[in-house]
Amino acid sequence: MKYRYAAAVFLFLAVPLPALADWVQWSTNPQSKVTFYYDPASIKKTGNLARMTIMFDFDKPEKEGGKLYSSLVELGEYDCKSSRLRVVRSTWHPERMGKGKGTASITRPEPWSEMSEKVEKRAWELACRK
Repeated sequence: MKYRYAAAVFLFLAVPLPALADWVQWSTNPQSKVTFYYDPASIKKTGNLARMTIMFDFDKPEKEGGKLYSSLVELGEYDCKSSRLRVVRSTWHPERMGKGKGTASITRPEPWSEMSEKVEKRAWELACRK
């Protein structure tokens, strides 16, 4: 029994979290050749705040810090009362759809900001909807 538990924990830790997500496409940007996805199961609400995991999937690899990546997975936090957002965690992946070992990560929450782009507003709507 102890070995089954240890094997289950190992398998859970060995599989990257983006691979476990049930991604739903919610927008595309033909100019920048990126498709946006979110994981409905990741939406967690506490009071006026909501958190949701989103993914940017690029048609062609992009470059960040000298490393190529094809997708970016972010945990966003949304203020449902004040229409603000911040990125809590970001991880760049070498393969599309959040696959491959992350090439870079930011794990420190960014400051709160007002939403300026249509994509940000749509993400807020998805995270904060009743």
